[in-house]
Amino acid sequence: MRTRLFALLALAVVTCGFPFDSAPAKVTPATGGFYARPGRLVDIGGYRLNLYCTGSGSPTVIFESGLGDSAYVWALVQPAVSKLTRTCSYDRAGFGFSDAGPMPRTAGREVAELHALLHNAGLAPPFVLVGHSLGGMLARLYTDRYFTEVAGLVLVDGAYEYQEAAFSPAIQKEDSQTLPMVRHCHALAARGRLTDTKLLRDCLDVDPLDKRFSPALQATLLTNGKRVAFWDCLISEFQSFFAESAAEVRSSQRPFGSLPLVVLTADSHGEKQADRALIEKPWRMLQDKQARLSSNSRHILIHSGHHIQLDAPNSVIDAVRIVLREVRTREVGIRYSRSHANCRNGGYRGRTNNLLHATHKRVLRVTASAPQK
Repeated sequence: MRTRLFALLALAVVTCGFPFDSAPAKVTPATGGFYARPGRLVDIGGYRLNLYCTGSGSPTVIFESGLGDSAYVWALVQPAVSKLTRTCSYDRAGFGFSDAGPMPRTAGREVAELHALLHNAGLAPPFVLVGHSLGGMLARLYTDRYFTEVAGLVLVDGAYEYQEAAFSPAIQKEDSQTLPMVRHCHALAARGRLTDTKLLRDCLDVDPLDKRFSPALQATLLTNGKRVAFWDCLISEFQSFFAESAAEVRSSQRPFGSLPLVVLTADSHGEKQADRALIEKPWRMLQDKQARLSSNSRHILIHSGHHIQLDAPNSVIDAVRIVLREVRTREVGIRYSRSHANCRNGGYRGRTNNLLHATHKRVLRVTASAPQK
């Protein structure tokens, strides 16, 4: 029911030609069992957010979900990325296994909650933020407010604060019907009527009975979709998007300099061909604008629906890998420069010269394996 409007909500400057695998991941029915139970519940000031962390290494990759989604939407991505470095996904307040939080659910409030979550969980920067849809806008706002903590960004069909004005009046009029439909689902939940699986599947953006998800995760998603608190927070996020949240992002914008940034854009929004013709061109223009936030960006068009991390998860995994390589190459380069300066000043000779030689070889190796613009 919510597919097209939420795609717009939730729905670099050049599309690059390096290889991205946009084929669906090969998964087993057990996929996503990790998200069928709470991870670590972290208190951020009277209420708790549910956090899933796995893997080891630096920088830590933080996954931020889209409007109304929770951590499970990264089930096809996080396990693979956790083989490369430490990764964390979480449920925003009111979603998944997290407690309900204060209203309204604005971008500024949710970014502050994420910052508190990372701090209280003992997770230290640098972070690479991976944001889908509304989560992309939250990732950018986090970068605006806590720039020194962020080492890189991946925006997965990310929402944009000016997107409402980018679409035709016909699309805007049609999409204005979505909030009443979501309110209808909220009313059904409040009356205990969402026990009907078909009704619930019609209300939710991602099918909870997706066969790629484990039976345990399917049962969890069906249960969470019946919670009134879920619909309360969803409606608040939705209402805040075009008002307070968009204003907060506009007022906080700052240049990202040469921050490593990959923008992934889906090429298939909407179920009808006529809708796609009205949506795709302005949507790609908005994605181009996001790619221009950094001088070190890549914008890649992916053959996928809005949930790229579910339709083409390998594309997201590859994008994160690219950003990690750039971040780590920079870190090695900085260490090399500092060590080289010490040598010129006559310090740390002997053992340091060997370290410099090993570090230099590592820079060349990482740089050589990185995809070219």
